[in-house]
Amino acid sequence: MKSIIISIIQILFLVSPVSASERETDYIVTFYPESGSILQNISCKIVFTAEGIDKKKISITGVIINERGDTVQSVKTLLPGIGYFHIYANPGERYILKCENRDRIRKNFYLPMMSENGFGLKIIENKEQWFLSVIFSGPIGRFYFFPKSLES
Repeated sequence: MKSIIISIIQILFLVSPVSASERETDYIVTFYPESGSILQNISCKIVFTAEGIDKKKISITGVIINERGDTVQSVKTLLPGIGYFHIYANPGERYILKCENRDRIRKNFYLPMMSENGFGLKIIENKEQWFLSVIFSGPIGRFYFFPKSLES
């Protein structure tokens, strides 16, 4: 009985559900919207990271499409494992990144759901200045903003 159990364990280790070549080519893309969420009817910058199963940063290229299959824009990593794009999210639409890595492995990733109501901060950097703007979508009600500058 003991030898049968050992044989079954040996067979399980030999028949791996994910082969070595699949582990080397599998990857994931993670999205980081500028204000924490994608706001509808607002242009939003989204940073993304791409990494393999082994956590190594990888390069990808692809397109953002809506659920009807219309291409919204092209995207690619600017440095290994990181890139960004801007999107203007229309109400009620979902967006998908269709991409491929250097090994031509194609995958699809849904962008995070958009928020109907919300706000965030947007920073625009100029050579000599930074501009801070408050962006919002939907009814907010009262909103107070108290900027403070620290002189150096």
